[in-house]
Amino acid sequence: MPQSNDPVAKALAGAKATLAHANATFPSSGAPKAAATPAPAVAPKKASMSIGEPEKGTANELKSKAEMVGKAKTALGDAPKMHKGGPVKKSGTYQLQAGEHVLTAPEAKTARKHALMMSGMKSLAKAAK
Repeated sequence: MPQSNDPVAKALAGAKATLAHANATFPSSGAPKAAATPAPAVAPKKASMSIGEPEKGTANELKSKAEMVGKAKTALGDAPKMHKGGPVKKSGTYQLQAGEHVLTAPEAKTARKHALMMSGMKSLAKAAK
């Protein structure tokens, strides 16, 4: 028998008593419910792989993608090329704003060199503190 002043023993005895009378306190709803009937199986739709018919399947998708690529190439074909760098004279298809400057290859190399040197200086400054 548990001692009367032990709180764990009292809690355990109370829990056992509650479980013993659980069916009387919380009666079940009666007969077990019948299992739900499963939905009838639906046959999967056949994917159309017909390339010869442009209205169906993959052929239609490929045709629309080819049209989109063709439109994009046409739009970009007239765009000025900025391979040599310099200031952008007007806004256009290359998606730059007027007044922006496109770096030439030597300018880009110098900018990378300066960025690397600056990050090194910052790391040395942090180490010195």
